[in-house]
Amino acid sequence: MSTTVRCLSDGQYNLAEGIIRDEQTGFLWWTNIHAKELWRLKPGTGAHKRWSLPQRLGCFALTQHQDILLLALETGLVLFNHARDEYTRLVSVETSLPKTRTNDGRCDRAGNFIFGTMHEGSPDAVASFYRFDTRGVLTRLDLPNIAISNSICFRPDGKIMYWCDSLQHKIMQSDYDSASGAVSNHRVFVDLGDTIIEPDGSTVDAEGCLWNAQWAGQRVVRYRPDGSVDRIIDMPVAQPTCVTFGGAALETLYVTSARNGLSDEALAQQPLAGAVFEITFDDVRGLPENRWLGPV
Repeated sequence: MSTTVRCLSDGQYNLAEGIIRDEQTGFLWWTNIHAKELWRLKPGTGAHKRWSLPQRLGCFALTQHQDILLLALETGLVLFNHARDEYTRLVSVETSLPKTRTNDGRCDRAGNFIFGTMHEGSPDAVASFYRFDTRGVLTRLDLPNIAISNSICFRPDGKIMYWCDSLQHKIMQSDYDSASGAVSNHRVFVDLGDTIIEPDGSTVDAEGCLWNAQWAGQRVVRYRPDGSVDRIIDMPVAQPTCVTFGGAALETLYVTSARNGLSDEALAQQPLAGAVFEITFDDVRGLPENRWLGPV
């Protein structure tokens, strides 16, 4: 079992997040939120590409068309044809709440896009979780209001949704019906206790284990389906932000990180803060990223 953490892209991104891999093209995609940037990398080649966006990008999803992504910009969802640099506006999000923006998101196993918002600069729980279904209809999920949405991912059979309010230091799980979007039976999956560590982005592997990037924890943790710790991967940066699987056999975990909010002293101690990392395993396999299956 290898736990060697390698730097894949030392871009010193201020807030790299939302990393996903397109198994059809092999491209890795992530957002550099505060810089209003979308990034793409082909592992093994070093070939990067950057797009400047009209707003900050919280999260996004692959679609059925390789040239089109579903973007959750800070005030709404758009289709983005990155080959043509063209945007198609779909729906607004929380325009009545000027201090919220989109944050974390992933598609469920049936191709619906599930995402959440966050309340910037405040611990007040006024943000929400949403479902943008395959018909293009936006509905609010019946989940508690939160301050910072994160950790959205799904068990391999799609019947359990994981989610969190990062400021509560707990990852939650709920029964989930992908056909209707119904969520119920909310309960604690992982409790980080009285700590500064915040659960950030998550993904689920082929064995149903959840991998969580832990902000201020300098680590990525793999949790078994019962919530117990399977392994801890120490990172060279304090603020890992999100995880996804890739590689030819889905054996490689990719991890984004952030420099945002770190002091000059902290940055001097962790020169790779803001980089994108890769970790290859002998005994773990991921799952392909789900696509939004709505019309493009």
